[in-house]
Amino acid sequence: MRLAFFICALFLLTACGGNKNKHEFSNQKEKMFYTDVNGMDYIRFPLIMPYEVMCVDLVEMNWVINLKDSIRFYSSITKVIEVEVTHDVILVRSTSTHQVMEGEKAKQWFVIIPSKKVEVGFTDETEFKDYLKLYGISVIKWIETNVAYKQFKETGCLPWIPGCSE
Repeated sequence: MRLAFFICALFLLTACGGNKNKHEFSNQKEKMFYTDVNGMDYIRFPLIMPYEVMCVDLVEMNWVINLKDSIRFYSSITKVIEVEVTHDVILVRSTSTHQVMEGEKAKQWFVIIPSKKVEVGFTDETEFKDYLKLYGISVIKWIETNVAYKQFKETGCLPWIPGCSE
């Protein structure tokens, strides 16, 4: 009986767990960042290390990106609805209308460039697109956060993750 239970448990662990992405990451920290789907109380998917999209409110599915260098008065981007990663640049679209300063519109478009430690937000889509031209980006292929999470959960891959476009 114990042997049957052990075999069933082992089967479930190997069938449900494990990393689907077989890329040879440079270290365990990088591997965990690009392959972990969730933690104890949250779900997530990676962008470019160390940036990730997380959701702790599984009822309203409020996706959040914590910032590293912080845009003035912004420690995170909330209500993230779409992302794109292209040319090592993270693009983010938010529906947050929360004003961080009275009289200032909420930033809803963001550009993050980890290699250059750039984090910048925009209240106007035209300004956002003009800024992208500085980096040679003219076409944005947004992916909805819920769609990205589902794809990452099912396949272990998103187009920008190492080992997924090889």
